[in-house]
Amino acid sequence: MEEFNPKGVPEEHWHQLKGNRAYAIKCDEDRIVHLRFGIGGLFIAVGKGEEKELIVSSINLADGNLTEVARFGQNKIMTLGRSSDCQIRISHPILSRKHVELSVEGNVLVVKDLGSTNGSFCHSENFFFDIEDYISKHVGSDSPDSTMDEIHEAFGPPINDFLKKRSEQGKVDTIPAEPEKPKPENS
Repeated sequence: MEEFNPKGVPEEHWHQLKGNRAYAIKCDEDRIVHLRFGIGGLFIAVGKGEEKELIVSSINLADGNLTEVARFGQNKIMTLGRSSDCQIRISHPILSRKHVELSVEGNVLVVKDLGSTNGSFCHSENFFFDIEDYISKHVGSDSPDSTMDEIHEAFGPPINDFLKKRSEQGKVDTIPAEPEKPKPENS
């Protein structure tokens, strides 16, 4: 992964992700996604490795060096936080117990802040959008312009399959539904 030192990046270059909303961020072989948790807190870089797996690395603030913390494949949801229940566990005071979910589908990294205390931020160099907001405004439109917008231009044709799948499933976030608890039987 390329070197990136967030130390001198102005605050206006970080965009806060709304809590409990899923965001699609372009992530392909030549594009590294930079995320920040909290104000001036923990920084991570997410990119694809040689085997197309997702590599999550922490960024050292002093020198910009990366330390790999996790790898995972396509269509697998990973939770990042301080809790031992998280697949990506990082002990850092700025992180919530379950801070954010990460998954990758093709060239789309899906990031969802799980209502963290200190927030999640995406660097402005990364192209991203709120999935639920986009689907509610665009999917199902019969207009020829519905595939001629900046989202489709940035992500290319694969975004159509991603959006169609999300729309058909009614799945606009990455948290699976809770299983129904069995009801107690009356004796």
